[in-house]
Amino acid sequence: MQNSTQIAPTNVFLQKDFLSRLLPLHVAKRWVKQIALPAKNSATVEVARIERIAPLTGATAATVKSYVEGQTPGDTSFTLTKVQLTTSLYAHLIRTTDQVDLLNERQILNELMKLNTENLADVVELIINAILNSGTNVYRLTDSIGATAGAARSNVVGLLNPGALDKAVRFMETGNVPTFTKAVSASTQYSTAPIDACWIGLCHPDTALDLRQMPDFLRVEAYPNGADKLDGEVGKYNRIRFIASTLQKIYPDTGGAASGTKYTTASSACDVYATVILGQDAAAYVDLAQSLDVVHISSKNPDHANPLGLSDALGYKFRSGGGVLEDARLLRIEHAVTA
Repeated sequence: MQNSTQIAPTNVFLQKDFLSRLLPLHVAKRWVKQIALPAKNSATVEVARIERIAPLTGATAATVKSYVEGQTPGDTSFTLTKVQLTTSLYAHLIRTTDQVDLLNERQILNELMKLNTENLADVVELIINAILNSGTNVYRLTDSIGATAGAARSNVVGLLNPGALDKAVRFMETGNVPTFTKAVSASTQYSTAPIDACWIGLCHPDTALDLRQMPDFLRVEAYPNGADKLDGEVGKYNRIRFIASTLQKIYPDTGGAASGTKYTTASSACDVYATVILGQDAAAYVDLAQSLDVVHISSKNPDHANPLGLSDALGYKFRSGGGVLEDARLLRIEHAVTA
């Protein structure tokens, strides 16, 4: 519990308004399916998908077959895939003594309420990031010209590069993964180009540095008029539009030894960054209705647990979760970044 000596008054003039904090962009929630779980039902949601019935593949008959005139064809079975999405409990608590508010001219408690809300948004973003990074399709880059054969994270030494991204586009195209954005035609403005219908790539700003060095990378400022520029967007390569946030996943000191790459503590093992490429309905975020409770228990309202009103408590609790809806719509690229 924090007390007044930790936030001591001074003999200088106090500017009572607090300075702003450095806040990350929250970008992941927009790109996952939102599912509301009604209260008083369950902690788990089940969703289902009836799988596609494959037609003829080349000259080979699949589950759809030719038939003889006048004869009823045999039945075709369909497949129902069920996916269960689980939820978990999350909570956060800040406590201060009553003296913190009594002895300070600044509105400490009001600022802590804002801090509480900011932290809640960060936690939701990290929950969604964990879901997106749980997919099983992964490219681990072992060089910077397109090799993706590294079986273990400790083999990662390559920067994100055109060869690997072209393979990622092929993965999405051959999987029939639906794009998020629509095509945008080129405009007559200087240095603009058309934008294909694209998938979304969620990356770290450190990764954006390497993206911008690619010859065919189209920076967001060169987009044509009419393009819906996304929050945090840095640009596009091929059919992937990249959005950067500092909350994207990093695995510190887990890669191989690669000169000129970033590392946290050990130069013999580079940091591994996760860039997630996804299409529509790849994953879902589940929010349990009525579970969010943002709390401020004031020292001015004592109770049996705090009979003398000696402390304030601020926090929140909620239940949420989610999961991958279809693994084939999701690809994670693990790579190094330039130091």
